Amino acid sequence: MNKKNGEMTNDFEDIKKLGKEMENMHDETELAEENKIADPRQFTEEEHHIKHKK
Repeated sequence: MNKKNGEMTNDFEDIKKLGKEMENMHDETELAEENKIADPRQFTEEEHHIKHKK
């Protein structure tokens, strides 16, 4: 396997695997129903507060 910097996947099998993983991910509505929030490290502090204002 020859990895190159900046590529998300190495081959089509990786693409299919990532697609299946993404299908199983919860969106923000589903997370809210489970009293959970998205990983806050994905957002800047300001974006996090705007996104989760009540």
